[in-house]
Amino acid sequence: MKRSILALPALWILLSVAARAQVEDPIAARLTRAKEAYSAAEEAFRKGVLDRLTVEEERATKAGKKAAVDQVIADREAYEATGALPKSLKLTDLQAQRARARLDLTNAYKRAISEFTRKRMRLEADAAERELAEFQSSVAGDQLKPGTVWRGQKRYLKGGPPGLHPFELRVTERAADTFKGIIIEEDMSHDVAGAVQGNRIEWKITRVRSGIYPGQPQSGTIKGDTLELHFARKDGFRGMAVEAEGSMKLQPQRKR
Repeated sequence: MKRSILALPALWILLSVAARAQVEDPIAARLTRAKEAYSAAEEAFRKGVLDRLTVEEERATKAGKKAAVDQVIADREAYEATGALPKSLKLTDLQAQRARARLDLTNAYKRAISEFTRKRMRLEADAAERELAEFQSSVAGDQLKPGTVWRGQKRYLKGGPPGLHPFELRVTERAADTFKGIIIEEDMSHDVAGAVQGNRIEWKITRVRSGIYPGQPQSGTIKGDTLELHFARKDGFRGMAVEAEGSMKLQPQRKR
């Protein structure tokens, strides 16, 4: 028992040195500063949205436009409850600043993972990698911007020909959490309208552009630059049930 008690100071010294090394590690410190900067940017974004809603409500109130006031109030309640961006406002500048902040934090994580790996700090590299995956998942919907192209393959689980089939999503519009686009496949194309919530995505067919097939409503998960999708329809072509799964990858945009 006495030997155990005498060993405690040595243990405390080792723990203190390890803790101090962790606190003073320049890689971890730099990543912490990047997280703090991102939190500040998110708070500035939130305040900017709420301030603009207040200004818009005041403008609509003075103009006696009840419908506009009701819309602003509904938008504010939805934003504060779920983070859904207001449809009554143009937020292009704020969204651009937010996108920059998110890219900065993503790059900070990637740099830290690389540096931890070079220093053989596997546990720290693994932890940073997990945090990056969680962060990218939480903001994944921001990659679904107008003009982006997502391309991949799908395979039918029922009601379709065997093998892998190419398909593509072209995003044409984005407003808050909703979007519109065009799905292009081997022998058909469709207009679609959908929604993004966090890392979840779904869309429905709004119009057949070409071909004889009605297409399928689709839902799935955004994982970084990849869409993992599942499609199902009980009343497909000639009443046949159709089900398929596939994935799409975000394509590099051409520089103008």
